[in-house]
Amino acid sequence: MEITIRLAKTADLSALAQIEHSSDQLFRQYGKSQISDLPPTTPEEYQSSVDTGRVWIAIPDGPRSNDESGVGVQNTSPAPVAFISSIILKNQPPENNDGENIFKSVFINQVSVDTAYARQGIGKKLIQHVEATAAEDGAQAIDLTTFADVPFNKPYYEKLGFGVLSPEELGRPDARELWRILEQERSDELLGRWERVGMRKSLV
Repeated sequence: MEITIRLAKTADLSALAQIEHSSDQLFRQYGKSQISDLPPTTPEEYQSSVDTGRVWIAIPDGPRSNDESGVGVQNTSPAPVAFISSIILKNQPPENNDGENIFKSVFINQVSVDTAYARQGIGKKLIQHVEATAAEDGAQAIDLTTFADVPFNKPYYEKLGFGVLSPEELGRPDARELWRILEQERSDELLGRWERVGMRKSLV
């Protein structure tokens, strides 16, 4: 499917909530109905993420027709069908207080695709878009955390070039912030019920 990727705006907040809720229904198939049953995130809860300029949405390219000048114009304005959000991590050794030798990575908070548009490569395109922007920003890696036993989680990311970090690798200074996020998830009342892993894809 051909899509257009752009930064999310305030007008997209309701769509983000709907996409996430739809995507979460897939967890029922893998013994995680507690996630599917969570109340939908409110549009307002997405506002701070959108304000950072690090949330991108995917919009299907609709049919086009020529205007009076012969230039192709899109007939409709399709709603977003997927999104990806991320943050920048600055992994700094504890003994380093001068801002040097910081390992910069981009952490993918979430990738959600409306179930009606799943298995069409949209999530992959969003991840590739984040990888490209991260490289332009000087990031050295893409990080994420995910479920180990869900096919569209760990195995999917492995196909895209991500690898699971071992406990030893998570203990290195360059993974300090990823380790912190992973430990928070493992101690979470809901997420901590299942195995979570930290994954990384190098950009250098």
